[in-house]
Amino acid sequence: LRFDGCAMSNPGPGGWGAVLFTPSGDVLWSDSNPLRRTTNNIAQYEGLLAGLRACQQFGIDTTVAEGDSEIVVRQVKGDCEVREPFRSLKMEVDKTIRRFSSFELRHINRQKNEHAHKLALDAQKQAEECSLKRDKAASETLSG
Repeated sequence: LRFDGCAMSNPGPGGWGAVLFTPSGDVLWSDSNPLRRTTNNIAQYEGLLAGLRACQQFGIDTTVAEGDSEIVVRQVKGDCEVREPFRSLKMEVDKTIRRFSSFELRHINRQKNEHAHKLALDAQKQAEECSLKRDKAASETLSG
């Protein structure tokens, strides 16, 4: 499992991406989702959670998750303090990973996370376009 998340303006329009790979490196599943207003770290957590849930849907109970957010990886591993608004997301991750017979989390560089990163960026662009359309419609309503 590889995951990523991003946000414009932090907070702002964002998105997450997640990819499940087979042991041989083929893509088993991938998904992304735009987020209306988020931060980079929240989007990262959302991508991780989506990937973990996909593993469960596929009946995968042993997984290695990899992401390029050092802070999220360190928080999930318990290597650093977790504050709100991340505490509730970390609790959800903890609850989800307890269902796996084996789980490992690794920090990787962005180049290795290219597939998930592209998905997250595409989702962020969708969120930004929706935000611009909402702003334009609101402006036209107020002026017209």
